Amino acid sequence: MIDYHDHEWGLPSRDDQHLFEMLVLEGAQAGLSWSTILNKRAGYRELFEGFEIDKVARFTEKDVERLVGNVPIDTPRDADLHNPCERFLRFGNVPDAIHDASGKVLT
Repeated sequence: MIDYHDHEWGLPSRDDQHLFEMLVLEGAQAGLSWSTILNKRAGYRELFEGFEIDKVARFTEKDVERLVGNVPIDTPRDADLHNPCERFLRFGNVPDAIHDASGKVLT
């Protein structure tokens, strides 16, 4: 938790893979403490192919069942991993898309 606080928390990111990881972890947090999710982060990274967006977007129903059935992570039974991945990929570079939409420069 200290490493996360000192090196990630509150720092802007322009890395799509890191932003996707944070999106997935935030979604998993519902009702849990952030420290609980961070303690399971390595398991999420393994199961979500290192949060490589292209790989996760190609997950089959069998892959989704494997994730939902995996005890070390908390995944809702009705998880739909494909739509968020497809939406994420449509944006291209997410920080640039946000920048273009808001007109503000992200640093």
